[in-house]
Amino acid sequence: LIIEICGTWIWVTGETKRHKEKLKDSKFIYSKNKTAWYFKTGTSKRRGSSKSLDDIRESHGSQIVRRGQKNRIAA
Repeated sequence: LIIEICGTWIWVTGETKRHKEKLKDSKFIYSKNKTAWYFKTGTSKRRGSSKSLDDIRESHGSQIVRRGQKNRIAA
Protein backbone atom coordinates (compact mmCIF):
# COMPACT_ATOMS: atom_id res chain seq x y z
CA LEU A 1 0.00 0.00 0.00
CA ILE A 2 1.07 3.55 -0.68
CA ILE A 3 -0.20 6.05 1.89
CA GLU A 4 0.02 9.67 0.85
CA ILE A 5 -1.02 12.94 2.46
CA CYS A 6 -2.26 15.66 0.09
CA GLY A 7 -3.51 18.74 1.92
CA THR A 8 -6.02 17.48 4.51
CA TRP A 9 -6.72 14.28 2.58
CA ILE A 10 -5.15 10.87 3.11
CA TRP A 11 -4.96 8.81 -0.09
CA VAL A 12 -4.23 5.08 -0.30
CA THR A 13 -3.17 3.53 -3.61
CA GLY A 14 -1.31 0.43 -4.73
CA GLU A 15 -2.57 -3.13 -4.18
CA THR A 16 -5.66 -2.11 -2.19
CA LYS A 17 -8.06 -4.87 -3.24
CA ARG A 18 -7.12 -7.31 -0.48
CA HIS A 19 -7.35 -4.50 2.12
CA LYS A 20 -10.78 -3.27 0.95
CA GLU A 21 -12.73 -4.27 4.07
CA LYS A 22 -10.18 -2.79 6.48
CA LEU A 23 -10.16 0.47 4.53
CA LYS A 24 -13.97 0.61 4.61
CA ASP A 25 -13.99 -0.15 8.34
CA SER A 26 -11.52 2.72 8.82
CA LYS A 27 -13.96 5.13 7.07
CA PHE A 28 -11.97 5.42 3.84
CA ILE A 29 -14.04 5.99 0.69
CA TYR A 30 -13.20 4.57 -2.72
CA SER A 31 -12.90 7.01 -5.62
CA LYS A 32 -13.61 5.19 -8.88
CA ASN A 33 -12.29 7.95 -11.14
CA LYS A 34 -9.01 8.13 -9.20
CA THR A 35 -8.80 4.38 -8.47
CA ALA A 36 -7.74 5.22 -4.92
CA TRP A 37 -9.14 5.24 -1.40
CA TYR A 38 -9.33 8.51 0.53
CA PHE A 39 -10.03 9.83 4.00
CA LYS A 40 -10.87 13.48 4.54
CA THR A 41 -10.18 15.13 7.87
CA GLY A 42 -12.01 18.21 9.08
CA THR A 43 -15.50 19.39 8.31
CA SER A 44 -14.98 21.29 5.06
CA LYS A 45 -17.24 20.23 2.22
CA ARG A 46 -16.09 18.71 -1.04
CA ARG A 47 -16.45 20.87 -4.08
CA GLY A 48 -17.11 18.04 -6.52
CA SER A 49 -13.72 18.16 -8.18
CA SER A 50 -12.90 16.05 -11.18
CA LYS A 51 -9.18 16.73 -10.78
CA SER A 52 -6.82 13.83 -11.19
CA LEU A 53 -4.75 12.67 -8.25
CA ASP A 54 -1.70 14.22 -9.96
CA ASP A 55 -3.55 17.57 -10.13
CA ILE A 56 -4.39 17.30 -6.42
CA ARG A 57 -0.73 16.57 -5.63
CA GLU A 58 0.34 19.61 -7.61
CA SER A 59 -2.25 21.91 -5.98
CA HIS A 60 -1.87 20.79 -2.35
CA GLY A 61 1.51 19.13 -2.13
CA SER A 62 2.13 15.50 -1.33
CA GLN A 63 3.98 13.48 1.26
CA ILE A 64 4.26 9.70 1.13
CA VAL A 65 4.25 8.03 4.55
CA ARG A 66 6.97 5.42 4.82
CA ARG A 67 7.10 2.57 7.32
CA GLY A 68 9.25 3.37 10.32
CA GLN A 69 9.69 6.99 9.26
CA LYS A 70 8.68 9.66 11.73
CA ASN A 71 7.04 12.50 9.83
CA ARG A 72 6.31 15.98 11.03
CA ILE A 73 3.14 17.51 9.73
CA ALA A 74 2.79 21.28 9.97
CA ALA A 75 -0.64 22.70 10.67
